[in-house]
Amino acid sequence: MTKRKFLIATFAFVLVLCLTISMGSTIAYAAEDNLPPTIVTVGGNTIQDGIGTLPSAIMGEPYKDKDGNNYKIVATGTTPFEYKSMILGSDAGMPAGLTLNSETGEISGTSTVKGEFRITISVKNSFGSASVLCVIRIFDAEDKPVIKTETLPNGGVGSQYYQRIEFEGYNQLYFATLTGAPSWLKIVDQGVSPCLTGTPTEAGTFTFTVNIDNVVGVASKEYTLKINDAPIAPKIEKELFVFDDVYSKFDSYGVLSVVQGKDVDIQFAASGTNTADNPMKWELDGTLPSGLTFYEDTGRLAGKITEDVVGGGSNQYYYCSFIAKNRNSLGSYSTSTLSQLVVYKNGWKESVSITPDNTTVQKGGSRKFSAVVEGWGDVDQTIKYWYAIGSNLSDNTKIDKNGVLTVGSDETNTEIKVVAITYNDGLEVKGEAVVTIVDHAHNTINVPAKAKSCTENGNIEHFKCTVCNGLFSDAGAANSLTEEQVVIPAGHEYGTIVTKVDATCVATGTQAHYECSVCHKLFDESNAEKTADELTIAINPNGHIFGELHSEKPATCVATGTKEHKDCTLCHKHFAADGVTEFADITIAVDENAHNLATEWTKTKDGHYHVCKNGCTVGHDEIKAHNPDRAAATETDPVKCTVCDYIIAPTLGHMHHLTAVLGKGATCTEDGRKTYYACDGCELKFKDEAGAEEITDESWLVIPKAHRFGEWIEEVPATTEETGTKAHKDCEFCHKHFDEHDNEIEDLTIAKLPKSTYIVTIENGTGGGEFKAGETITITAGEAPEGKEFDKWVVVMGDVTLTDENNATTTFVMKEGAVEIKATYKDKTPGVEVTPTENKGLSGGAIAGIVVGSVAVVGIGGFAILWFAIKKKSFAELIAAIKGLFKKK
Repeated sequence: MTKRKFLIATFAFVLVLCLTISMGSTIAYAAEDNLPPTIVTVGGNTIQDGIGTLPSAIMGEPYKDKDGNNYKIVATGTTPFEYKSMILGSDAGMPAGLTLNSETGEISGTSTVKGEFRITISVKNSFGSASVLCVIRIFDAEDKPVIKTETLPNGGVGSQYYQRIEFEGYNQLYFATLTGAPSWLKIVDQGVSPCLTGTPTEAGTFTFTVNIDNVVGVASKEYTLKINDAPIAPKIEKELFVFDDVYSKFDSYGVLSVVQGKDVDIQFAASGTNTADNPMKWELDGTLPSGLTFYEDTGRLAGKITEDVVGGGSNQYYYCSFIAKNRNSLGSYSTSTLSQLVVYKNGWKESVSITPDNTTVQKGGSRKFSAVVEGWGDVDQTIKYWYAIGSNLSDNTKIDKNGVLTVGSDETNTEIKVVAITYNDGLEVKGEAVVTIVDHAHNTINVPAKAKSCTENGNIEHFKCTVCNGLFSDAGAANSLTEEQVVIPAGHEYGTIVTKVDATCVATGTQAHYECSVCHKLFDESNAEKTADELTIAINPNGHIFGELHSEKPATCVATGTKEHKDCTLCHKHFAADGVTEFADITIAVDENAHNLATEWTKTKDGHYHVCKNGCTVGHDEIKAHNPDRAAATETDPVKCTVCDYIIAPTLGHMHHLTAVLGKGATCTEDGRKTYYACDGCELKFKDEAGAEEITDESWLVIPKAHRFGEWIEEVPATTEETGTKAHKDCEFCHKHFDEHDNEIEDLTIAKLPKSTYIVTIENGTGGGEFKAGETITITAGEAPEGKEFDKWVVVMGDVTLTDENNATTTFVMKEGAVEIKATYKDKTPGVEVTPTENKGLSGGAIAGIVVGSVAVVGIGGFAILWFAIKKKSFAELIAAIKGLFKKK
């Protein structure tokens, strides 16, 4: 085959392959759509352990959801579906007054009967069927909850609080919650009624609401609970006992039960005051069986009954009382009592579990069953009787004492029961298993486990009979499974809730929500799908977070003050202590009269005064005249001011005795002072130690305040990646920065240099390279193609476009950022000689090669987009390009 023929054949093959893949995908998809039904939900509830629960109904009220819509059976698979229902043990499809629509699966109507009904619901289409056993409970209005507990007893700080909340109405399924209760108080389910429990941490009066929802309705009642420091009488709380052994328990009659020969370890509990100054105490009234000890200091019952106290019977009662006691407010003891203890020889049988509990047996076949006696203690596992039960059971269908069932070949029942029976002192305890009779031997295949997704069901690993489509947990088809037990319903993986983030004054918040770990969609706390915007909490203008409260800083004669305030750590606004009043300005203006006067006197010959330590322009308070302590000086006593001790006149015949007063250096914030010599017998000051030069002008002593500079710090130049630092010197006192002329520099930073622009190439020209913004670049056009001459330069720098139509060589100043440079060419002016140049563009053959490759990858549709839309070519140009390719050798 020639190269040309090979290419033509390849091109044809690619076209056929693309069409085949497209058609094949459609055919395969159509085949996958023929699916039997799978029941997903019943009335909005998923199916659990093979049983569906329809929402409860109220007799005489329309059967609808809270939005007023009919409840519906939802199934997946190929529609249309046919829906049917049948009440077990009845010919009716639904309870009286309710109807299942055979086409839509909706349940509508108003029930006229009360009770619990078990209904088989089936869904059928052209490819199979599915069924599920459902339970629906129908109540009347009297089943709605009514809270009967009117008031709550008081409690005490540090004492266990326990109080039942009694209510009327249906009490088998209920949910109890609290609204507005203190954090230490909880409500828990205790049998047929809830109870409040907790240990109060503070005294006071607490108001809260108890809510009870019993699936028929909701009842709410507000209570007021008083917690005080007065002693609370003890109350034994059996529900709070801790059993640290595996045999002891309360039996169904509320009697404390233990097993002979087994360890006993029970911690009793009681509510009421139990504090250091009024501790709870325990006492035993009566006699315990040998081996048991009641610890009265802690309320613990422990030990082991080693002797036979039961004898030939199964149990033995002991009439003894366990007493909890504490002191009341009068100092007398209050008590609470638990009576009666029963000792069992072995334990108590409660139920029988049969394996397999749901299976199939072929006519003429057999199946071995085993049974386990469930109970409390070491119960006897002996099964007294095995029975096979069915309507007009064949004489050939029977079960022996070892639990082996044989089904007669003439058995007409399609379903029978196997029953195992044992006894507790003459009281029957039994278990049942369901057996489906089939007329063939099961041929099972393994169905691997399949994980569910958000939108598609999965399934557990199981076995399926190829004859009857029965489902089993084992290859031998001993343990039957329903479709509901096999199917893992589709659904999102919500995971742990993402906690609520409150909005603040500067940022939005987020509602508490879930995120599916598979599809990453978002859902609110009710599992309703939400967008991120829907979960966003708008900025709260009052959602401030405050720092510490800053006390008021009063203004002085030279400086402003600050109001008492606290700042929001987020928006940095200022607020009063109440956190509500906002301050636009917290500054307190300068108060010219708010001096800070020194306590010591400043003295001159004219009088004495207090200097203002703030350094204000006034400088001091009023100068007051000296008050002499005597009329004239003597040879031993000078004249002094009685207020400031200034020596107004020295002693007669006074000779100067000088002492050096050391000076101090000036800083940039405070004047300094020169060293001088002071006479200790008069007020004169001298510049020298000999006292030859008196200081008559105090200003001579002052060293003016000034900066003291450190070493000169050279400039650190900036780069394109790092900022630089200006040359400077720093004051050693205030640490401010200054230039060589002692002018302050507020910011030492030298901005980064503009980054270099990298021009990899210039299209149709030369002059590329690396340049900084601001540099001048010269570029020259390349050699013109055959028949062409230079037209113009187009230079694009950001949003600036420059053109030069006159010269093949041009110059421009670089700007920062990406630069695109291109020389364009036009047809040569007639009469001008053109020098041929090599065309460096793609040849027609190369383009055609790309086209063929594109067809192989994206198919006919993708090729059309490439050629006609992107390349903007005509069909004739396509044919020409392909022919050009095939002509090449």
